[in-house]
Amino acid sequence: MVQLIGHLTGAFDLIDLMKQNILAIVDVVLGLLSTLGIITNPTKPKSGGYNL
Repeated sequence: MVQLIGHLTGAFDLIDLMKQNILAIVDVVLGLLSTLGIITNPTKPKSGGYNL
């Protein structure tokens, strides 16, 4: 969405290398957050975050 807005307004355009670097950074950050348990997907409302 940010890329589309930047392109439409003429503020900036991301090149392919920049897109790959940004995607890699986002993947690492989301991986760390999920490993640390900061972002979770509990399937049971009262399970306390553990899917047993």
